Amino acid sequence: MRHDATFAEVLDAHLGCTDVPPPPRVWDSRPATSPLFSFERPAAVARPLAASMTAPLLVDPPLPAALTTLERRTLDDASTLDALRRAYRTLARRYHPDRHQGCGPVERERLARLFAEATTRYRQLAGRFVPVH
Repeated sequence: MRHDATFAEVLDAHLGCTDVPPPPRVWDSRPATSPLFSFERPAAVARPLAASMTAPLLVDPPLPAALTTLERRTLDDASTLDALRRAYRTLARRYHPDRHQGCGPVERERLARLFAEATTRYRQLAGRFVPVH
Protein backbone atom coordinates (compact mmCIF):
# COMPACT_ATOMS: atom_id res chain seq x y z
CA MET A 1 0.00 0.00 0.00
CA ARG A 2 1.31 3.42 -0.90
CA HIS A 3 1.94 5.88 1.91
CA ASP A 4 -0.14 8.52 0.15
CA ALA A 5 -3.14 6.27 -0.54
CA THR A 6 -6.59 7.78 -0.06
CA PHE A 7 -9.07 6.47 2.44
CA ALA A 8 -11.13 4.86 -0.35
CA GLU A 9 -8.07 3.06 -1.72
CA VAL A 10 -7.21 1.69 1.73
CA LEU A 11 -10.77 0.43 2.17
CA ASP A 12 -10.76 -1.12 -1.27
CA ALA A 13 -7.46 -2.88 -0.59
CA HIS A 14 -8.50 -4.26 2.82
CA LEU A 15 -12.26 -4.67 2.62
CA GLY A 16 -13.05 -4.62 -1.06
CA CYS A 17 -15.55 -1.75 -0.80
CA THR A 18 -15.22 1.92 -1.63
CA ASP A 19 -18.71 3.25 -0.93
CA VAL A 20 -18.00 4.08 2.75
CA PRO A 21 -17.46 7.80 3.24
CA PRO A 22 -14.36 8.90 5.16
CA PRO A 23 -14.82 9.75 8.84
CA PRO A 24 -15.54 13.42 9.53
CA ARG A 25 -12.64 15.52 10.72
CA VAL A 26 -13.03 17.20 14.08
CA TRP A 27 -11.85 20.58 12.85
CA ASP A 28 -14.25 20.57 9.91
CA SER A 29 -17.24 20.82 12.26
CA ARG A 30 -15.94 23.97 14.00
CA PRO A 31 -17.01 27.41 12.77
CA ALA A 32 -14.40 29.16 10.69
CA THR A 33 -14.19 32.07 13.14
CA SER A 34 -13.51 30.02 16.27
CA PRO A 35 -9.91 29.13 17.13
CA LEU A 36 -8.76 25.54 16.97
CA PHE A 37 -7.81 25.64 20.65
CA SER A 38 -9.48 27.89 23.18
CA PHE A 39 -7.94 28.63 26.54
CA GLU A 40 -10.79 30.75 27.83
CA ARG A 41 -13.17 29.57 30.50
CA PRO A 42 -16.67 28.76 29.29
CA ALA A 43 -19.31 31.25 30.41
CA ALA A 44 -21.13 28.61 32.47
CA VAL A 45 -18.00 27.92 34.55
CA ALA A 46 -17.00 31.55 35.07
CA ARG A 47 -17.37 32.64 38.67
CA PRO A 48 -18.98 35.97 39.53
CA LEU A 49 -16.70 38.65 40.93
CA ALA A 50 -16.78 39.38 44.63
CA ALA A 51 -18.66 42.49 45.69
CA SER A 52 -15.42 44.21 46.69
CA MET A 53 -13.94 43.59 43.24
CA THR A 54 -16.79 45.18 41.34
CA ALA A 55 -16.50 48.56 43.11
CA PRO A 56 -14.01 50.85 41.36
CA LEU A 57 -10.92 51.90 43.26
CA LEU A 58 -10.99 55.58 44.06
CA VAL A 59 -7.25 55.79 44.79
CA ASP A 60 -4.48 53.71 43.26
CA PRO A 61 -2.79 51.45 45.79
CA PRO A 62 0.50 52.86 47.03
CA LEU A 63 3.55 51.58 45.21
CA PRO A 64 6.57 50.52 47.27
CA ALA A 65 9.12 53.28 47.68
CA ALA A 66 11.92 51.01 48.94
CA LEU A 67 13.68 47.95 47.61
CA THR A 68 12.04 44.69 48.52
CA THR A 69 13.67 42.34 50.99
CA LEU A 70 14.55 39.94 48.19
CA GLU A 71 16.23 42.68 46.16
CA ARG A 72 18.25 43.83 49.17
CA ARG A 73 19.20 40.25 50.02
CA THR A 74 20.33 39.66 46.43
CA LEU A 75 22.76 42.56 46.78
CA ASP A 76 23.83 41.58 50.31
CA ASP A 77 24.45 37.91 49.51
CA ALA A 78 26.73 38.53 46.54
CA SER A 79 29.91 36.58 47.19
CA THR A 80 32.05 38.21 44.51
CA LEU A 81 32.32 41.65 43.03
CA ASP A 82 31.05 40.31 39.69
CA ALA A 83 27.92 38.86 41.34
CA LEU A 84 27.34 42.17 43.10
CA ARG A 85 27.70 44.07 39.83
CA ARG A 86 25.25 41.73 38.06
CA ALA A 87 22.68 42.14 40.84
CA TYR A 88 23.11 45.92 40.85
CA ARG A 89 22.84 46.22 37.07
CA THR A 90 19.63 44.20 37.11
CA LEU A 91 18.13 46.60 39.65
CA ALA A 92 19.52 49.63 37.82
CA ARG A 93 17.89 48.54 34.56
CA ARG A 94 14.61 47.92 36.36
CA TYR A 95 14.44 51.19 38.29
CA HIS A 96 16.35 53.79 36.27
CA PRO A 97 13.93 56.68 35.65
CA ASP A 98 15.25 57.32 32.13
CA ARG A 99 14.07 53.87 31.03
CA HIS A 100 10.48 54.80 31.96
CA GLN A 101 9.85 57.93 29.92
CA GLY A 102 6.10 57.31 29.64
CA CYS A 103 5.48 57.35 33.39
CA GLY A 104 4.06 60.28 35.26
CA PRO A 105 6.14 62.53 37.53
CA VAL A 106 5.09 60.71 40.71
CA GLU A 107 6.09 57.34 39.31
CA ARG A 108 9.40 58.70 38.01
CA GLU A 109 10.15 60.17 41.44
CA ARG A 110 9.46 56.79 43.04
CA LEU A 111 11.72 55.07 40.50
CA ALA A 112 14.45 57.64 41.17
CA ARG A 113 14.26 56.88 44.91
CA LEU A 114 14.49 53.13 44.25
CA PHE A 115 17.42 53.66 41.88
CA ALA A 116 19.20 55.88 44.42
CA GLU A 117 18.71 53.29 47.16
CA ALA A 118 20.11 50.52 44.95
CA THR A 119 23.10 52.69 43.99
CA THR A 120 23.82 53.63 47.61
CA ARG A 121 23.61 50.01 48.72
CA TYR A 122 25.87 48.91 45.84
CA ARG A 123 28.53 51.49 46.76
CA GLN A 124 28.44 50.43 50.41
CA LEU A 125 28.75 46.74 49.57
CA ALA A 126 31.40 47.21 46.89
CA GLY A 127 33.77 48.44 49.61
CA ARG A 128 33.80 44.91 51.09
CA PHE A 129 35.73 43.55 48.14
CA VAL A 130 39.45 44.18 47.96
CA PRO A 131 40.66 44.68 44.38
CA VAL A 132 42.95 41.91 43.20
CA HIS A 133 46.04 43.04 41.30
